[in-house]
Amino acid sequence: MGKKSKQQSGISNQVISSIVNDVFAKNGINPSEIKISEEKRKEIKAMVSNLNKQVKAFVDGENKKMKKSKN
Repeated sequence: MGKKSKQQSGISNQVISSIVNDVFAKNGINPSEIKISEEKRKEIKAMVSNLNKQVKAFVDGENKKMKKSKN
């Protein structure tokens, strides 16, 4: 993974973490007390992975558009 991809991934993880923490706080949920089944955990990981792929495809598409418009 390139330096830029790692930076984007780090930023994405920070955004996700911030959003999740806000939702937990608004609903009075303590993250350390949450018990999630292994099946649900796998579903969530698959969903996040899918979202990451969609975001990457979108960003790559936007980068290509920007490069074309510069030429």
